[in-house]
Amino acid sequence: MLSPTPVAAYEPEDLYSDLGPDEAAPAVGPLVNDQGLMHLPYYPLLVRTPDGLALIDTGAGLALAEEWGEPVGRLDEALGAAGVAADDIGLVLLSHAHPDHIGGLTTENESGRRLVFPRARPRGDQGTAPRAHEPGPIRLHVRG
Repeated sequence: MLSPTPVAAYEPEDLYSDLGPDEAAPAVGPLVNDQGLMHLPYYPLLVRTPDGLALIDTGAGLALAEEWGEPVGRLDEALGAAGVAADDIGLVLLSHAHPDHIGGLTTENESGRRLVFPRARPRGDQGTAPRAHEPGPIRLHVRG
């Protein structure tokens, strides 16, 4: 697992939208802080295979980390600590297209957006490709 401080804060109703507050309270009540947020860990996962390195999810990325003010967006730092460069990743598997899972696919530089993992093939199921209503500048076309 990768990330030195992998925590994000969510409002409980964002995570349990199909439950009413009274139904969710017994389970999530102890996890909610005094600001009404739940701090949950999440980690991109680096997998070493006989064919090379695969990364499952890319985390929030630097732009979202700056926007959210959370200790996220440190994937490059974590990969470096594991002795892995972005060019070493040959496959990126995306669990789903939420910004905190795909935000690390691209980054901004002086000439615009660029892929963080230029050698990697991004993969996910049909429902993984971001839809127009999802926030953020990232658009990914996933080929099967």
